[in-house]
Amino acid sequence: ADLNPRLRPDLAALLAAGATPNTVAYNALISALARAGDGGGAMAALDAMRAGALRGEPTAPDARSLSHAVRALAAAGRRDEALTLFDQILASGGRPSPGAAAALLAACERAGAWADGVRVWKAAASLAPPGGDAAASSRLLAAGRSLVYAFPGLLTSLPPGMVRAAQTVVASGAAARAFLSGGGSGGGSDSEG
Repeated sequence: ADLNPRLRPDLAALLAAGATPNTVAYNALISALARAGDGGGAMAALDAMRAGALRGEPTAPDARSLSHAVRALAAAGRRDEALTLFDQILASGGRPSPGAAAALLAACERAGAWADGVRVWKAAASLAPPGGDAAASSRLLAAGRSLVYAFPGLLTSLPPGMVRAAQTVVASGAAARAFLSGGGSGGGSDSEG
């Protein structure tokens, strides 16, 4: 894979000006490629980072670099590669970003890869910071909603602050399904007086 053609002129201008890419610069590049949904470009940038191909010495990717690449790969339907990078983050003692975990959960759901989805869910839930980030928790819950429906026991793997939010998500989905199964005419699971 090659870097996204839309980024080449800007990248060439930076390099021509004498810029030496560092972790922050590579992370910005990989993040831009992830936002563009360019999994191949994100991997090319990650490979260039590791090899020092753009200029200078090889630069070791950090959890942020890998998280951006996980997002890009998951969005591009390259779930197995995204899982490999997610595992690399965990193996290095890093913390995958909530966005990476949510994108990977969504990719697992689309592929029907429930075992992988459960593994990602448990890893992401166990790494949530105490007190949690409400927006990050919401993304994780939204991405993993089908997993929670299929495996209700997953709720017990959440940090205490997220359990109530997850129960609300599941309850609202159950209410919606009951309403729809009743044809939307009030003939669902509610009893009539």
